[in-house]
Amino acid sequence: MNTFVSAFLSIALVGILGNPFIVFAQENPDTLLAINNDENLSVAERFAMAKDGLLRALSLSLEKVDELTLNLEDLSFDEGSRENELKSAFLNNLGDYKIYYSEKALIAEKLETLEDIQTLAQEVRDYRDEVYTPGIE
Repeated sequence: MNTFVSAFLSIALVGILGNPFIVFAQENPDTLLAINNDENLSVAERFAMAKDGLLRALSLSLEKVDELTLNLEDLSFDEGSRENELKSAFLNNLGDYKIYYSEKALIAEKLETLEDIQTLAQEVRDYRDEVYTPGIE
């Protein structure tokens, strides 16, 4: 049981410290708004910066989910143990997070307006705050 607690706390700590917050929302949630209002940028530049930021954030999120999955898969518990059940449940959750971020990345690739990028970024941020972060913690 002590091994499980140590392993669980290690994974939780990695998840908390390395939580893949949406890059443009981590330090300043209004960055997309700032991009939108920056008069020195053309509409095309604002769109490109926002889209690149969203795609980069989704990519980082996917990388973190993969890292957490690998860390968890490396843990070994007795078949039928409570620890093994928790491991399976966490792996299922990580699989769901990967699907979500992958789908949003595909959608983001096809977006053609700054407003659409902002809407999707807010949706991803809400998901992170309401589903992903609580699930990782």
